[in-house]
Amino acid sequence: MRALIAQARATLPFDDPQALVCNGDCDRCALKLLTFLDQQLDDWRARLDAGESPTLHQVSELGRLCRQVAFALALP
Repeated sequence: MRALIAQARATLPFDDPQALVCNGDCDRCALKLLTFLDQQLDDWRARLDAGESPTLHQVSELGRLCRQVAFALALP
């Protein structure tokens, strides 16, 4: 899970100011998608730091969410 979180942070444009600008397309709003995913990643990091062990399903779901956000942002 920690590797997935690190890969998502390295791959997705969380720190890119261009990605955080509203383009008027609310269905694929980069700002909302990245904010939501950032919250999910922070939540899982805190849960892992607290000693929680994720299930395979939870790892899979977070990976799926990351792939969906990347697809919505048209990233490879």
